Amino acid sequence: MQWRALVLGLVLLRLGLHAVLWLVFGLGPSMGFYQHFPLSFGFQRLRGPDTPAFPASGPAGRPGMPGAPSGPSWLQPPVPGAAAGRRQAPRRARPGVCGPAHWGYVLGGRGRGHDEYEKRYSGAFPPQLRAQMRDLARGMFVFGYDNYMAHAFPQDELNPIHCRGRGPDRGDPSNLNINDVLGNYSLTLVDALDTLAIMGNSSEFQKAVKLVINTVSFDRDSTVQVFEATIRVLGSLLSAHRIITDSKQPFGDMTIKDYDNELLHMAHDLAVRLLPAFENTKTGIPYPRVNLKTGVPPDSNNETCTAGAGSLLVEFGILSRLLGDSTFEWVARRAVKALWNLRSNDTGLLGVVAPSRTIRTAYVWCLLLSSSLGLSLLSTLSFLYS
Repeated sequence: MQWRALVLGLVLLRLGLHAVLWLVFGLGPSMGFYQHFPLSFGFQRLRGPDTPAFPASGPAGRPGMPGAPSGPSWLQPPVPGAAAGRRQAPRRARPGVCGPAHWGYVLGGRGRGHDEYEKRYSGAFPPQLRAQMRDLARGMFVFGYDNYMAHAFPQDELNPIHCRGRGPDRGDPSNLNINDVLGNYSLTLVDALDTLAIMGNSSEFQKAVKLVINTVSFDRDSTVQVFEATIRVLGSLLSAHRIITDSKQPFGDMTIKDYDNELLHMAHDLAVRLLPAFENTKTGIPYPRVNLKTGVPPDSNNETCTAGAGSLLVEFGILSRLLGDSTFEWVARRAVKALWNLRSNDTGLLGVVAPSRTIRTAYVWCLLLSSSLGLSLLSTLSFLYS
């Protein structure tokens, strides 16, 4: 009974910490934290050339004075009918609300409801800031991608400290932080395919696809994590294939002359190499790692994080639908059902990890860790919703 009391104490402590953060940072009933400690998160550097560094002078423009805007200038929506070049004083925000709600402006007139979520967050991402953040994200991606291609390709990723490429750590197989992800298959290039397309860079997308087809192979003596290989490599190959073959071409002309479903065939090859992780498991939950040449390593860890077993259905399901082969969707769906059946009887939540061999161990883990809502579960919940 002592361990039950310990688990209950940890759960109550965790809920207490969440409650404190929930209240202090404005996620609960209005505590006014922002008005006393204005958090800018560095966005003041995104001001346009015509935007003052501080609110206009006067009683309504001084922080802490009645009528002062509740936060930085970008929290205030544009005022319809304002003359060009003139700034209108922002409307007074109600106490505890992050500026006037204006998602309707962003969404073209929709979303002008009065729900609590909109009241709290609708003023935080106006169109001007949205465009600036989009351009910043694009610049960050281009910087990383260009430097990878210049200094690291065809290895898996760029080591930013030494400015050179790196792949699996052959000298230390226990270095899972590196070896779980890097499989000696130009990971960054494959992972970037759909992002290149979404950003509208058709020429670089087409060049990258051809590089992947001509240089990437999965016939490697690499032991990788099933989860990472699925969401980053298999998912990217399938996404790029769908972008190329989509008749609507929503991101511009991403078609490739003489494309013959090569990316789909590569995705099929990778998925077949991952299938041994699903074999010989009494629970239906896959082993966490697989060698792309030899299958599950003899000394493989028995415990798979919940995200690693429950986040595979989207990619495996799409692959099955594209190939007309139900095998991949079946094994992924079986793993999800096994996880669902192992949720806690008390809370209904899933454990952090679930083993592939014995139900008994899985049951104990669910009892001990059933209160978790952390990273080990995050993608499982989001993928199931998808």
